[in-house]
Amino acid sequence: MKKLVRFAAKFYPLSWRQRYGAEFDALLDDSRSGWRDVLDVLCGALMMRISMGSYWNMSVAFGLGGLILAAGFALRMPNHYVSHGVVRINWLAKGGKAAQAPTALPDGNTRTEEMKAFADEAFSRDSLAAIIKRPDLDLYKGERTREPLEDVIEKMRNAINIEPLKGDSSSTNFKVSFEYRDPVVAQKTVNVLIQRLMNAGVELVHAAASNRETFPNKTMEVLEIGSVSQKPSYPNRLQIAFTGLGMGAIAGILIATFRRKSAA
Repeated sequence: MKKLVRFAAKFYPLSWRQRYGAEFDALLDDSRSGWRDVLDVLCGALMMRISMGSYWNMSVAFGLGGLILAAGFALRMPNHYVSHGVVRINWLAKGGKAAQAPTALPDGNTRTEEMKAFADEAFSRDSLAAIIKRPDLDLYKGERTREPLEDVIEKMRNAINIEPLKGDSSSTNFKVSFEYRDPVVAQKTVNVLIQRLMNAGVELVHAAASNRETFPNKTMEVLEIGSVSQKPSYPNRLQIAFTGLGMGAIAGILIATFRRKSAA
């Protein structure tokens, strides 16, 4: 902790460090340091640089302040993890021939629309509500005590993502992802979502076959079950902290410029 205090002291102006640096080090060696001491030294450096008013001092002071605020905000943000699985749509049943299809195989847009139809069926309002309330998942427990169920369902819908991957002429792979603050729950949930998607696909394929629609022979299969993500996808705390540093430095320069114009 003393190393952090010494590092924080480096933000004091050079004139201060030259005059009081040795005394400060001696005092630090004879005392016990904690996070409160680190913050006190940083705040002292911040206030001293603001009082000096130069472009450099103001940019350093406000940059430091922005860094502290952004880092504190980032540390309070919960981690989010993404788990994903992969499903495939085969546009002809295995062993089928392209000539059996009444028209050419679907293009990329059509394939995406087909998957969207499966997703709309699988992730309806009632379906997502049932998943959220499953005892083995117990999703958004805190949010359900504060927000209407409709808002929680919309939050879950926004956490689900389906994107096409590279396939071949007769099939398309889709990655099904779910983001949540618990990696194990995220994995379990994405597997439930994939199962719902497969069930919806079977129902829609049977309906298409009975109505003699295009591509009645399409089938779905699971290529990859939900993965376990150990590295959080969000937030990027380092990026947030440096963004605060940059914005604070810019604010310091602008304030210094305004003060000089006002004094002129």
